[in-house]
Amino acid sequence: MDLCRTVMMTIAYLVHGVRAVADALLRLRRFHGTGRLRLELSALASSLVIAPIAGLGPVAWAESAPLPPSVLILDQSSADSPWYADFSANFRSSLNAGSERRFSVYSEHLDLSRFPGTQHHEVLRSYLQNKYRDRPIGVLVVQGSSSLEFLMRSRAQLWPGVPVVFAGVDKETADRLNLPPDVTGTIRHLIFRNAVTMAQALVPNLKRIALVGDPWERQAVRKHYQDEIAALADQFEFIDLLGCR
Repeated sequence: MDLCRTVMMTIAYLVHGVRAVADALLRLRRFHGTGRLRLELSALASSLVIAPIAGLGPVAWAESAPLPPSVLILDQSSADSPWYADFSANFRSSLNAGSERRFSVYSEHLDLSRFPGTQHHEVLRSYLQNKYRDRPIGVLVVQGSSSLEFLMRSRAQLWPGVPVVFAGVDKETADRLNLPPDVTGTIRHLIFRNAVTMAQALVPNLKRIALVGDPWERQAVRKHYQDEIAALADQFEFIDLLGCR
């Protein structure tokens, strides 16, 4: 499964780039003399560590037939996500860099944050099944926890047996899904306490924290913050502005 290996190496390369940027920021001379702020930035960077988990092994690859030279990216966000634009551009260029064989890369934005209901999931399954009915996919690349949950519920119907490589998935989701051996990727640690620590470095004697953004049910990345916030309720006053427009 050379394609699967190439996809995993590409994601690993992008992850390494993220860590390199974070390390470079932490080495900046302008933080000299502000040890506490430097420490808080280090804590924040540690919350963004992307750690590999076990999955596809060399034995499974060696015994399988070659995969179609095509990759489908399933992104949990909407099409106007600026982060995804950068990810997609770098993924495509890295995947085909130095390769004599060109890989086709398709992408679908599932928009699961704004449309989390089962009806939307059914529409997505029908749409994807019809669109890719005659288009073999070699590897599925899943971006985000919501996308991985959707795919694991729909994989048998849409792409049975197609290897899956995921990124940007929180540990709680990966553990809960009990992923099979042909599903592998990286997990992301986002810790609310680290964001609070950063805020305390910038605002001494911090007492109140305003929560802004989409409602919890539409939070595809930070939904687990609810439990962490509850644990900090005796230390801070939280002003809930989620969902306000």
